[in-house]
Amino acid sequence: MAPALCTPEQATALGYDVPATFLARASVRIRSYAGDSFIDSVDGQDWLIELTAGVAQRLAGIDPESALAQGVTSEGAGGETVSYGADAWAGVSALTRSEQGVLDAQRRRRRGIRVIHMVA
Repeated sequence: MAPALCTPEQATALGYDVPATFLARASVRIRSYAGDSFIDSVDGQDWLIELTAGVAQRLAGIDPESALAQGVTSEGAGGETVSYGADAWAGVSALTRSEQGVLDAQRRRRRGIRVIHMVA
């Protein structure tokens, strides 16, 4: 498994209080969405550390017993129904649209930049 994109110390410095296990989970989701080659080219940048800590904090705050975490998209009792939107489900199962937007914006900024490794 690739290392987490943010250490607990970095997360704490930014005001987050999340265990290393959630930082690892967030890192897997970010790498899955953005791709290893892109993440490796920007690894260690402040925006990536902040994004990872934020995703980890959100994941740590989800009650695993909640209906949403169990995959329920709507639930009702009596005459009332609660429906969960696609972004709420993405917040449990993957990245939210805003988190994907951060990664997409960074990819657009770096489009056309090539990294060439020279071997002596």
